[in-house]
Amino acid sequence: MNNFLNTTRRCATCHWWEGERISDPKQNRVYTPRHAVLGDCRSPVSWWEGRHRTTDSVCSFWQQWERVRGPAPGRTRFGLITLGPEMSDYEYLRPMPVPADRP
Repeated sequence: MNNFLNTTRRCATCHWWEGERISDPKQNRVYTPRHAVLGDCRSPVSWWEGRHRTTDSVCSFWQQWERVRGPAPGRTRFGLITLGPEMSDYEYLRPMPVPADRP
């Protein structure tokens, strides 16, 4: 297995990377099997979205994987919403009212 420190800015530790991996919060590590070196990027703001990325790839849209970071509902540094366990409790998830002068 390959292992990465959970703060290493690599795809294996990124929230947006969809590949085979295991988190170990006690050791602050993310483990990836040697045979599973590719995963898809799902970052909605990255030009890598939908493309295969290796576990040790780097990009500027990295966000720490929630399993090693812990749930942190709220806005991320990119303005995207990280959903918490109780989505209905968050005011900013409710739709904004449409002004009366607009159809």
